[in-house]
Amino acid sequence: MTAPLPPRDIARRKTALVTLAPGTPMHRFYWADREPVHFDTGLGGRLNAPDGTYGVLYAAETENGAFAETFLRIPGRQQIPADLLAAKAYIQL
Repeated sequence: MTAPLPPRDIARRKTALVTLAPGTPMHRFYWADREPVHFDTGLGGRLNAPDGTYGVLYAAETENGAFAETFLRIPGRQQIPADLLAAKAYIQL
């Protein structure tokens, strides 16, 4: 199974910006061998800068959202590998 293609009108869409109130908790699963607040500048992330000029930190408003972003990104995945689970850690920011 492959990921769906983006919508045909994606170039015309405006990015929705959300401002969170100070102190709003965010949830994050991260590589346990890194700091919890790590802005990834690698070229491989799906939302990363194509040239690495800025970093991306994935976080979600709910624990379920953070879990889905981290572990459920592969379409059709039926099981989460034990080594992937062991390599991750969780934090509420």
